[in-house]
Amino acid sequence: MSGTNIFYWLFVGIALAVSATSCFRDRQAQKIGQLLAILLTASFLLMVADRKIFSDAAGYRDFFFSIERVGFSVFERGFELYTLAFANTLGWTAYLLSFPLALLGSSLFLYKTIRTTPNYRFATFVLLCWPFVWAYSTTGFRQSIAIALCILAITEVLRTRFVLAACFLVGAPFFHSSSLLVLSAIPAFVQKIRTIWVVLFWSVSIFAGLYIEREMLQTLIPTIMNVSDRYDVYLDSATGSDYRSGIRTDFVSFSAIPLIAYYLRNPRKFAVEAHLETILRVYLMLNATANFFSSIPYSDRVYAYSWILAPTIIATVWEELPQASRAVVAALLFYFVLLYSTHWLGI
Repeated sequence: MSGTNIFYWLFVGIALAVSATSCFRDRQAQKIGQLLAILLTASFLLMVADRKIFSDAAGYRDFFFSIERVGFSVFERGFELYTLAFANTLGWTAYLLSFPLALLGSSLFLYKTIRTTPNYRFATFVLLCWPFVWAYSTTGFRQSIAIALCILAITEVLRTRFVLAACFLVGAPFFHSSSLLVLSAIPAFVQKIRTIWVVLFWSVSIFAGLYIEREMLQTLIPTIMNVSDRYDVYLDSATGSDYRSGIRTDFVSFSAIPLIAYYLRNPRKFAVEAHLETILRVYLMLNATANFFSSIPYSDRVYAYSWILAPTIIATVWEELPQASRAVVAALLFYFVLLYSTHWLGI
């Protein structure tokens, strides 16, 4: 059995233990859960460092070992500088681990900002069991940093530190140009907008996505994907012809999970309510944007900006959920680990 397999089954065993203890609030369960969360993170990082390198990650590996200067690749300048810095200092393993750590760190920082009594053991469990944390930790290197910067920008807006938020937001496109789509969430920060109206807008976007074709996007917003020559292909009908595009039932079902969790909760003021509502609105606006872009190939790259916020919302409302709902959510997360994770490890 390879090292990756051993680390994977270690992770699965610890994840099962965390899911079992996460439904209890007594002090003993909390202490055990905190230790398990540390072990869970360690086993996850060991898997990432030891995993088979394939798909987009193989191209990034070749780029890492060939980079000598900035400006010779098709990648964004920020990512080139980032790669060059690691290649000349910390090395390949640290470079690999920097992507999951960026996603985990930024997400936990956002979680801490929303929740007044943070439960890091369960927040870590949710994040590490979420399929798209696995996906962008192991293959989507450029976009993982862009997403992390966008999460930090959102966090700083909540903390009313707008200059720092703007710096993060300006920096994100230097890693992945698609991060500009995060600007579509700006209306979500207007406190006068009621959340129910954003929910309705999200619902409408699902049906609108059924009728919006790639050619319509090319006509209506010809410059949106033209921030870089590399993104022109997303509006080309020859690109991704074998990829399943359009509104997908699995995508919609997956996207609805944090919304359902939010409305199942029994508010007990564990969270800063205004911040929680804002994040839910941001999530729905970003997911609605992805629905409108669902006709392009690889639309999951657009959905990623909303999906990566989902575990933070779930972790925030966790202790406000009824006991039965907590058990269902914990079981669902463990199911995600078994269903999706081996694909991204190359097992």
